[in-house]
Amino acid sequence: MQIFQKTIIGACISIPLLYFSSLHAGFNAPKIMLLGVFVFLLVIIHVFYSKSSRKPSIEFSLLFVALILVSFLGLNPVQSFFSYPERGTGVVTFSVLSILTILLSQLLNSAKLRLQLLVGMLVVGFCIITFGLLQKDSRIYSTIGNPVEAAGYIMLLFWLVIYFFSSPHLTINKAIKIAATLILLSISAYFIYRTKSRSAVFAIPLSGILAVSVLLYQRRKHTLLLIGFALSIILGLILIQNYEWLLLNRKDDSHMQRLGFYQLSWKAFLQSPIWGYGPENFLEISYQNYTASLSIINTKLDRAHSIFSEWLMSGGILVMSILAYFVYRWIKVISQLPSLQKMAMFGFTFSYFIWGMVSIDNISMYILIFPVVGIVLSQAEFKSKFLLPFSQNWLFVPIALLGIFQSISLFENTSKITTLRQETDIQKAFEILQNTISISIFPESTLESFTEKINIIDDITIKKKYGDTLVDLFAKYELTSTHSKNLLAKIYSDIGEVSLAKKEIEQSLLQSPNQPMALKQMAVLQLNAGDPTQAKAFFSKAYKLNPKDQLPLIQNLAIDLFYLNGKNEAEQLYANLLNKLDNENYHTHFIQVIEIGLAAGIPTETFDFIMNFIDTHDNATILNKDQYAHLAELAKSTSDPIKLKHVIFLKSTYGPFADNQTMPLLEKSTILDNIAYRILYRGEPSSIINELDDI
Repeated sequence: MQIFQKTIIGACISIPLLYFSSLHAGFNAPKIMLLGVFVFLLVIIHVFYSKSSRKPSIEFSLLFVALILVSFLGLNPVQSFFSYPERGTGVVTFSVLSILTILLSQLLNSAKLRLQLLVGMLVVGFCIITFGLLQKDSRIYSTIGNPVEAAGYIMLLFWLVIYFFSSPHLTINKAIKIAATLILLSISAYFIYRTKSRSAVFAIPLSGILAVSVLLYQRRKHTLLLIGFALSIILGLILIQNYEWLLLNRKDDSHMQRLGFYQLSWKAFLQSPIWGYGPENFLEISYQNYTASLSIINTKLDRAHSIFSEWLMSGGILVMSILAYFVYRWIKVISQLPSLQKMAMFGFTFSYFIWGMVSIDNISMYILIFPVVGIVLSQAEFKSKFLLPFSQNWLFVPIALLGIFQSISLFENTSKITTLRQETDIQKAFEILQNTISISIFPESTLESFTEKINIIDDITIKKKYGDTLVDLFAKYELTSTHSKNLLAKIYSDIGEVSLAKKEIEQSLLQSPNQPMALKQMAVLQLNAGDPTQAKAFFSKAYKLNPKDQLPLIQNLAIDLFYLNGKNEAEQLYANLLNKLDNENYHTHFIQVIEIGLAAGIPTETFDFIMNFIDTHDNATILNKDQYAHLAELAKSTSDPIKLKHVIFLKSTYGPFADNQTMPLLEKSTILDNIAYRILYRGEPSSIINELDDI
């Protein structure tokens, strides 16, 4: 059996190694998941056929091995590989890693095997941390998925360290305890350093406050506990009123967004209360229930931001019942622990659920609780009293049921959700467009949003249908300016009518030969037609007309490299262009770019390029109040409707200090255009138009 055990240990180490190497060596998530399933099956076979007994010391040692495993997974900069909803890997990962970590206790029956696993994980962790330190970004959010997740991790770790040192069942060497604890604390410090998360720093005193609270409760000091609770509320209100930095300059995100998430989860639950919609479907389901009022408070649809909301929506009553039973058994067991261990485990439970109410929903935090629960429940002294008599591994049953039920609901709902979303929202966006253009003072500006990015539609039939609609609208409103012809050429190009696209550009250049934007459009058409010589000539002419515009020069050089089989070098040129704007002085450069663009008359396409770049960077969300006020003044100083729309859209969408001065700058038609734009390009659902009166 030693060969069998070593095979499984090696495979367990290989999973995170493959996960890390997927960054460079071509491995991908499905391959890693297949290996995980293979290891899981080996463990199951061994558990049900092995007669070896487990020892309490092994169980408690496994606790910190499991934590180190989860920690290293959280360190990986591409953690999202473990949660691609379209591949269903979230369910696989949740089930495999949870059960695998718990059942590994059957195999780690010698100090040598435990040491092999620990050394392997240390090597993996060293590689991943080194890779993280080499990143250029000063703040890597994905180090643990989200800075808030780092806070949750630290808050839970505080209690587990107490439990680890206070348990009378531990027989391992004290030096090993200290070493394991230092490793976990070092990882926590790394999380704080790399994410610069205030939440993670605050988690340390919060854990201490919770520890004192639990201790007072254990000693029946209820009066002191109530006084402390009241004082903490008063102190919190004072801090919130006087320190904007405490809320990270995102007041809406601090409280109103959470209410929006809960509302969306509740609506989704009512639509499928028994089975739910499957895991990691929050984005797709909540999309159908989005409203204008939620848009105003900037509720983003990426995830539920709450374990309770996520489980309620994804698993319905059935899965919530299983989870409730799971927690019931957990509480019943820890109530039998000695005083200090009981305090630590109750604190762990409170921390998990308190943090879970507002933030914990990433896969690393999902799986963190299950190894801990499994290890505590598997203690020999509690088996006969509290575990189900027919199975020592009863924990397998609720986790397996969760995986099975959520897998069924996932595959049942995913396909129909995606189809409904695309058809409904594209149609609704174009209905808004046709209503808006009839009252718009700037019809070209209204149409521009749809012409620039119509290629996001995957179905060529749908793309051509709405492309033809746009062509008809250009003809209906007799839009014949050079800008209109350039936009029309973009439509023709997107729907595959290259010859018509070239014709429109040629007519535009006849009207006005010195148009950098039109010249670049023609260059792209020539490039796609396989004529790099002509493409380069058009790019060169565009650059000579406006040397300040770096983009044509970069494209010009990229063409040469691309056709010399230097695809990677060509892509690197574009990356370098972006990096010139993305640095520590980002905010200052951002304002300067807008000022120069408005004053020097940079072509609209170049200005759009800059604004779109800003729009995709989270840094744009934390400008200070004075900088947003400066943006408003810049907007008033320009008469270009397209540039005006971009500046005001940025301010009204991202500005945490957006005030009543913003809205008068936008006429009603532009607001409608903005909504249609957000439906089609920003992933916001068409249902927001049902509450236009709220805007």
